[in-house]
Amino acid sequence: MKLGILLTVLTSLFTGGVAGACTAAWLTHYLAKRKIKKLSENLGFVVERKVPDSATVSVRIENKDIYPITNAWAYIALKYDMDTDIADPPANVCAFINPSHRRPLQEDRLCWAVATPEENPPSVDIYAGESQKLDICEIDPAGNWIQIPSEKGWGTRRAEGKKTCSRVFLKTKKYEGHIRIVSKDTTSRKFGIVLDPNDSSFPLKLKNSV
Repeated sequence: MKLGILLTVLTSLFTGGVAGACTAAWLTHYLAKRKIKKLSENLGFVVERKVPDSATVSVRIENKDIYPITNAWAYIALKYDMDTDIADPPANVCAFINPSHRRPLQEDRLCWAVATPEENPPSVDIYAGESQKLDICEIDPAGNWIQIPSEKGWGTRRAEGKKTCSRVFLKTKKYEGHIRIVSKDTTSRKFGIVLDPNDSSFPLKLKNSV
């Protein structure tokens, strides 16, 4: 009889322990998913007014949550005609996509407009309540091209003699596409964009977001 009671107690403890462990695991998973969802929803995309006499077109990626976003990457995709829209890079400037190497611009990485700890890094952390600047492109004042940087930086900006290749130089016209932001702490967010070099104040416009 005493053995039966002991077995009953042990079984109850074991069952309760397993149930407790399962409940704790489920709760941890639920809270992690909720945090990721909330962080993702609070990821903002703000188009900046183009500065007069500047070639750069920029946006700010905002973290409106109370938790940090770490290791954020930015990707760009634009629709263009590979036969007619790819422009020659300026003299002594290189681009991964060029008239001799025609490829689509399909979610290729950008670099961030940050100077430290390194210049134009491919990824950044965005702390709670903070925004980080992301330069999308440069529009040539002479109207010869639109420069899209790569994750390595800008072909037209040489630092300490180091040669960097841009992603592509496109002919000056209107394009549509999207920017995708991904990080360790959020689901990916896709922001539809329209790039219109004829608009001197807001050449980049937000189309939609997912």
